[in-house]
Amino acid sequence: MATPPQAIADSHGQHRDAAQALRRYGATTLHGPPGTGKTRLAHHVLNTMMTTGVVDAALWVSMTGLVRGRHPADLVAEAMSAPRTEVAEALRRRRTLLVLDGAEQAVRPLSWLVPEWLENAPGTRVLVTSRRLLSGPIEHAVPMRGFSTAGGADSPAVRYLVGRAGAVGIGLSAREAGALDLCRALDGVPAALDLAASALRTRPAAVLAQDPDGVLFGGPGARSGFVRGLREQFWSCSAVQRVLWRQLSVLSRGFDLDEAERVGAGGRVDRDAIARLLAELLSASVIVLDRDPRGRARYRMMAPQRLLGRRELRGAREEVPFAARRRARSPRRVSRSLASGTLAAAGIAGLTARQREVALLVADGASNSEIGDALGITTRTAECHVRGILRSLALPNRAALAAAVAHSAPPQSH
Repeated sequence: MATPPQAIADSHGQHRDAAQALRRYGATTLHGPPGTGKTRLAHHVLNTMMTTGVVDAALWVSMTGLVRGRHPADLVAEAMSAPRTEVAEALRRRRTLLVLDGAEQAVRPLSWLVPEWLENAPGTRVLVTSRRLLSGPIEHAVPMRGFSTAGGADSPAVRYLVGRAGAVGIGLSAREAGALDLCRALDGVPAALDLAASALRTRPAAVLAQDPDGVLFGGPGARSGFVRGLREQFWSCSAVQRVLWRQLSVLSRGFDLDEAERVGAGGRVDRDAIARLLAELLSASVIVLDRDPRGRARYRMMAPQRLLGRRELRGAREEVPFAARRRARSPRRVSRSLASGTLAAAGIAGLTARQREVALLVADGASNSEIGDALGITTRTAECHVRGILRSLALPNRAALAAAVAHSAPPQSH
């Protein structure tokens, strides 16, 4: 699949970080969930390092085909046409960039192989793409995420979606209704936006934005390599990690340890084990770590992992305690504002209690299916609530409702 020109431009920040890290550290890992463009960026970095003369040679080795009983050093040796025992010597002869793509299957052996190669061939640089981090002090990680939706219609995510739609013959305007919502619903993940672009052949962006699950797991998307990678990521986790993954999937917003412990109780996960499990899920790119405006660390599950987790949650017939779900989802500051009537200026105080809950979740960026999951109602009921709220407040769309809630909420105290 060809990469639209704007996708390369939008990855410039990550490309710069990776290139700088390769000059400074022995090994650099492009670390992130499936579909975030790790392999694509690695190709771009390799080309740049070669054309600028930073390295004399480059060697690309795919680890995705590693089968049981084979060692990653064998794949490197085969790519170099050298015996396994002479890999370090062959690397020493030239300043080489060694790219190990899809290395999550070989994290353990590579954690000691890479330092050994670097010690014996100081001019070598190793670029790894992986859902899992290697262990060792020589590694620097460049986190991979989806394209940003900051900037609205001019955001990198929307420009990427427009480019991908054009590549498959669909004329999509960056300001078309639903384009930005669709990008937000899929967290700007490039591979997910690729599937969304194809789905635009049959449904408009505004409809797809309300059914991100269908974009990924309905029709051709269900058979895509990206979705296969998601499922492989799920089943590569331990049983207890999968339980916590399913439980955390009900949280559309960021969460902290306390919120994870409350929600994890629904899966009968030992409360004392959740901090360790979160670290393991973070290392495996099931969740990511963000910072809120105050600089506090918040965990977050990106949209593809969250949507898969909810599917698996329904299949496992587990339940997340409704009270814990609401405590984790509700923005307390805005909830207090509603209770005190300070949102009356926007007419929101005149809504029913349930409509206020729905309005808060819409303002939080939740889709109808996410609202249904959070409030224990069906997607169709959530959709009816949203339509009723828009009609009552004479607002044209969800974005206007979100703006009304944000505008009416009192400023945070510091």
